[in-house]
Amino acid sequence: MSPVIAAPIDRLLYKPEEAAEALAVGRSTVYELMAEGALTYIKLGRIRRIRRADLETYVKNLAPCPADLSTPRGAPSIPLGAPPAWRNT
Repeated sequence: MSPVIAAPIDRLLYKPEEAAEALAVGRSTVYELMAEGALTYIKLGRIRRIRRADLETYVKNLAPCPADLSTPRGAPSIPLGAPPAWRNT
């Protein structure tokens, strides 16, 4: 007989570490987003929690990166601030 696996609980509040996992970013990134005001959180005494709805809103408001049409596909890009030897003259 195989073990029964319970369905994950659909949380209403996430710890910053759990929010980081849900967003696939680091814990420090979540704390930076909260400090910048980009990710809304609530305080319960001394702890911070992030509402599921606020995570969803944050993701919904992320702007997709535009395609870089200035560099032909497959062509090497020159890093910004690269030494002159990297630049095409």
